[in-house]
Amino acid sequence: MSYKNIIALTIFVASFSLHAEIIDKKSLLISSGLGDISIYHDNNGFNVKSPSGSYEVQRCFMDKELRGISKNHLAALLTAGSYLSINKMNDSNDYSLKLNGRLKGGGAGGTTVGMYAGRLGTYAVAYGTIGLISWFAGPVAGPVVGQTLISTFGPAIELTSHAMSIGCGILGGVLTGPV
Repeated sequence: MSYKNIIALTIFVASFSLHAEIIDKKSLLISSGLGDISIYHDNNGFNVKSPSGSYEVQRCFMDKELRGISKNHLAALLTAGSYLSINKMNDSNDYSLKLNGRLKGGGAGGTTVGMYAGRLGTYAVAYGTIGLISWFAGPVAGPVVGQTLISTFGPAIELTSHAMSIGCGILGGVLTGPV
């Protein structure tokens, strides 16, 4: 390497380190094959520093939320629990960068409440509608209409209530977080 190149590289590294901020390892998910790398962010984008050199992450290999993101906005996202995952593209020196969010989960109380809310809500809507239709059918035809509707739609209502209890249970667990 020539003397000019060494000076240019030194100036580049010095100017790079003045303006770029290293992203904390807690906020990164690095593929196992990448080894010891560091991710830097400046106003122009992201850079990867590895033992083999420093490489800019191309905008086309970033999530759209990361393209042109300010330092303050990135810091706010990472502080709120988001993290960045970095992968190497094939055998080239190109890297991909994705923004991911961490979801809380596992709230047993919220899961139980969500499950019962989903199931009872489905029953209230379905059997309440059947009751209204039976009521409008009149005192003579109402009981017959009600029993016909229940025997026809009962299995579908039961399956729907199971699906709603699972979905609402998951939602309740995610919303309440670990207990």
